[in-house]
Amino acid sequence: MNAAIPADKPRLLVLIPLTDGDRAVLAERFDVLYAPDASQRAAAVEQQGGAVRAVLTNGTTGLTADEIDAMPALELAAALGAGYENIALDHARSRGIALCNGAGVNADCVADHAMALLLAAVRAVPQYDAACRAGVWRDALPMRPTLTGRRLGIVGYGHIGAKIARRAAGFDMVIGYHNRKPREATTARYFESTLALAQWSDCLVIATPGGAQTQHLVDRAVLDALGPDGFLVNVSRGSVVDTAALAAALTQGTLGGAGLDVYEGEPQPPQALIALENVVLTPHVAGTSPDVRAATVRNFIDNATRCFAGEALLTPLYRCLETVLTQRRAQCRFLPPTPGVFPPLTPLCTLGHGRARGHAVSLRLKHRVLARCFARCLARRAWTADFPPGSLEALSKCTHSSRHCKALQTSW
Repeated sequence: MNAAIPADKPRLLVLIPLTDGDRAVLAERFDVLYAPDASQRAAAVEQQGGAVRAVLTNGTTGLTADEIDAMPALELAAALGAGYENIALDHARSRGIALCNGAGVNADCVADHAMALLLAAVRAVPQYDAACRAGVWRDALPMRPTLTGRRLGIVGYGHIGAKIARRAAGFDMVIGYHNRKPREATTARYFESTLALAQWSDCLVIATPGGAQTQHLVDRAVLDALGPDGFLVNVSRGSVVDTAALAAALTQGTLGGAGLDVYEGEPQPPQALIALENVVLTPHVAGTSPDVRAATVRNFIDNATRCFAGEALLTPLYRCLETVLTQRRAQCRFLPPTPGVFPPLTPLCTLGHGRARGHAVSLRLKHRVLARCFARCLARRAWTADFPPGSLEALSKCTHSSRHCKALQTSW
């Protein structure tokens, strides 16, 4: 861990429940304003928001644009875990606020839990447990399938998805996945859509981020593609799975079973599912354990220390430079840019692209060339409004992968 934040402690607003031990650790370095429920949160933002320099939240609890506006001194907004779907990212970025999460810190724990849910659903462990306690012997119970050798589809092949695949390999499972883009460092089979992956899979594990882009990604069509012998596990966000469609599929027997750690309407239990015997439910605990919680708190402290010291964050929320270019393309393609909105085109015109191509900033430039252009612009202080301190350093250390656009990532 980096050196402690100086005695003049920055005000930290905590919007999520923490243990007394976690709060004590944070209090060593921050002036902690603890507001884990709605009423405390509203009061804290209204009455003391002006002094808040950092916010600690999570993807479910989030942070709104109005709350950000009520905190003029805010410098860092952090999600304790990996999710950040309810944080007003673009609004925070427009204010120059640094953003980070706990990506990868709890990945092992979530992957462990995903496999536990998969085994429990396939092997009917809760049902066998209840039967045993009721004095029912195995001869009166239906046999359950084995997991070994089955086809496992993973939706979302990030830190967690990759770790689930490693664990599934121990069961000799054949791995397929769907992701926004194919991964280079894997032998797993890539599928262009969730539906195509479900049609191929015996079991489907959801490990993709939540948010509007993945709302009901798993719908009735995907569930029907899994079929009556298929199993679904969700350790991502409840919004990714259409609960009504899942309940219907489980009730009608068109899906074999499910294991859910997340569900729509949290923290209220999913009423459409709790009466069903072919679903295993846990209360969003996949990413939590004493050692994981300690690690995520340490990760936040390290990020905050770096932020207040003007250093690059450890686990920043990335934004692709190509996305920025796409969003601003209409302002610069044929006409001179508006001062203060888009950088001068001269740097781009003088880096080997030719004057005729300078005004038509092409998104088809090779990523290495484009990355060098941005590096030169950043070095000349051309884009200081878009890319705060640390961007150039992050860009210079990146690997130039044309497929994954790693050369075009920067952080706020």
